[in-house]
Amino acid sequence: MRRTLTILMVAIVSFVLGVGCMYLVKRQPKAPASDGWITVSVIDPIGYSLDYPIDTHPTPKAMGLTGKIKFLTRDNGNQLGFILKIPIEPVPTKTLPIKDQQEEKLANGFTFGPPDQLHLEGQFDFILKDSDGFVLQKISATEQNLAAGSDNPTQGTADGIIPPSIVERTKQVQASFLVKSCYPCK
Repeated sequence: MRRTLTILMVAIVSFVLGVGCMYLVKRQPKAPASDGWITVSVIDPIGYSLDYPIDTHPTPKAMGLTGKIKFLTRDNGNQLGFILKIPIEPVPTKTLPIKDQQEEKLANGFTFGPPDQLHLEGQFDFILKDSDGFVLQKISATEQNLAAGSDNPTQGTADGIIPPSIVERTKQVQASFLVKSCYPCK
């Protein structure tokens, strides 16, 4: 009886130790204290890629770009999510050339004129870098509309999938906004 009890106790202790070791080996690593958010750095907050010469229209200047990015796990891979704010100096449409200040008449008799401030359409571009500053991947977000004279808080996701190996190695992210068109510029 005593021998059976000893064998039973050794089996139970072995089972508990085995389960404990498996738990320690298989457990997921803890999320970083920042909850996965990476603060963006900025070199040039705003750039222009327009179909007309920039010197014919006033171009608003960004007063900074702040925010953070996070990698979102999706069914088909990782996606970059962002929360950014890009304050842009005011550019009243009254400072535009006369042809851009005209009201437009619709066939139904309604008229509409330009907005009070210049509106910019473009995309946020992100450069993912490792801890040494080497570029891992460049990725762009969906089209965004920003207004001059506003803080322009935005939240969204970037197009494309980011491989897990790049997600693990990304330690720095640079962000900028590329203007592709403006309204009411013609």
